[in-house]
Amino acid sequence: IIYSSIKKLDSSKIYHEMALELRKEINDVSGQGTSYYNLANNFSDLGDKNKSLEYHFKALAIFKTVQDNFNSAFCMNEIAMNYMLVDRIEESKLYTDSALRIAKDNGILEAEMEVYKTMYLMFEKTKDPVKELFYYKRFNDLRFKINSESQAAEIGKMETKYEYENK
Repeated sequence: IIYSSIKKLDSSKIYHEMALELRKEINDVSGQGTSYYNLANNFSDLGDKNKSLEYHFKALAIFKTVQDNFNSAFCMNEIAMNYMLVDRIEESKLYTDSALRIAKDNGILEAEMEVYKTMYLMFEKTKDPVKELFYYKRFNDLRFKINSESQAAEIGKMETKYEYENK
């Protein structure tokens, strides 16, 4: 993941493939899903949307099997994003709808926010400014809420640490 974040994508791909093989050897099914997901994102960053979709579908099948709603929602959103980027808008809508339903049903705010981002980008691409603005506002509202909750938690930790250290 570090190699992905610094855009050393060839190195990243090699390490993700190694992780996948290790996870297969130890029968870590959930971990295999994560490895397929990471490889799919790597292929997307390399510009190979078809290979990215192939690996996202492998990851999604595993996430569904192990009933991992968190990763299923994010994976479906990535599938939607890839479909949107190759102008397969109807397929993209199907996956954003599914990802959004899972995110909302399970209270996964980060996934819900990412789906709204994909949706506003989709409607920007299809030149539908009313829907684009609608989903941009939803994305931005959730981003603000998540950041506010995160900052409040961090402040609480700092206050607790301060009180403990000054007793």
